[in-house]
Amino acid sequence: MAKSRIRYSKDFKAHAVGLVSSGGGSLTHAAKALGISPGMLSKWIKAAGQEAEPRGNREVTPDVAVLERRVGHLEESIRILRGIVETSLREKAYKGMA
Repeated sequence: MAKSRIRYSKDFKAHAVGLVSSGGGSLTHAAKALGISPGMLSKWIKAAGQEAEPRGNREVTPDVAVLERRVGHLEESIRILRGIVETSLREKAYKGMA
């Protein structure tokens, strides 16, 4: 089955570009938070006439580093919980077939 293309509104794109341009985080983190690819967000930034932040150009303060580690831990927790839910649903479906 073919995937349907998602069309994002101009407001959504402007919000996404604003997250990166306002210094609210890296392009990669903003893209993950919005559920889009970093490449797509980069294209939107270029289309808006702004340059994506070059790698390594961002100042990382201790607070930012702590928050980035926390985000990483939370993302890992979400992946684990999704796996548990998927396993549970598969087991329920299997028991229902027996």
